[in-house]
Amino acid sequence: MAGAAVARQIAKHKHLGMAVGFPDLVAFTFHGPLFFEVKAKGNYATPEQKFVHAELSRLGYRVAVVKSIEDVRAKLAEWGIPTKETEQQGEVFP
Repeated sequence: MAGAAVARQIAKHKHLGMAVGFPDLVAFTFHGPLFFEVKAKGNYATPEQKFVHAELSRLGYRVAVVKSIEDVRAKLAEWGIPTKETEQQGEVFP
């Protein structure tokens, strides 16, 4: 997507109420909501995103910037949240 298509997508998201800087994905789990900002390799969180992420973290929520499914798995393991793969490997989480 480029140029006019990007502008149309942004306008559509704003119309739907999307907030600037809010993470791309929210997973509602038994461990509480998890917030993920998805970035392509070489891209980084914007100042607005960093501000929102810091506020969510300050409020006690888990927030991560990820670039791959491996990043998501690593973050879930760091947070002590089991996945289907880790349960099948016999790993025990608190």
